[in-house]
Amino acid sequence: MKRVIAVFVLGLLALGVQGGLAMVLPRSLCPDLGLLVVLAIGLHWLEVTPGMFVATALGFAADLLSSAILGVHALLRLLSFSLTALARSQMDLRGGATFALFAAGMTILNAIGLMILLGFFSSASSAGFSIWSALTDVLPHALVNAVLAPLVSALVVWVGERVDGEASRPGIELDERRPAS
Repeated sequence: MKRVIAVFVLGLLALGVQGGLAMVLPRSLCPDLGLLVVLAIGLHWLEVTPGMFVATALGFAADLLSSAILGVHALLRLLSFSLTALARSQMDLRGGATFALFAAGMTILNAIGLMILLGFFSSASSAGFSIWSALTDVLPHALVNAVLAPLVSALVVWVGERVDGEASRPGIELDERRPAS
């Protein structure tokens, strides 16, 4: 439970940093730190229920901080967590470059999902929408997220280790037996 709260607080801090960066950086170069925290949770947490809770809560926090319809980011964060957990079970995403490429792809999918959901619920016409202009905004954003994904992933692991201790990491077994001297 302590790890869930600690990583949720880390996610809220990430949203705050993201908001500050949005004030000084162009939109396409501002990282989506909330999404990266959710992807890192999906990569490292074996427990699905706490991960879904934190991902959805961070999505609702992003909804409250943005001008999006309430629940849009929450739904996309839940889907991002689920896809990451599913991908983790099918392939090895633990390498930095592999996870960075995965994060770039998920950033693009998240942007497409956001455009579809907001277009579906918006009464504005999408006549001025062009795929090329959307891609020119999303690709730099995906590259920035790809560069930061391994760092955010390491930070999520570090916070989890500090709260729960090293013995709680999946895949590590501590052998308490010591050879006789």
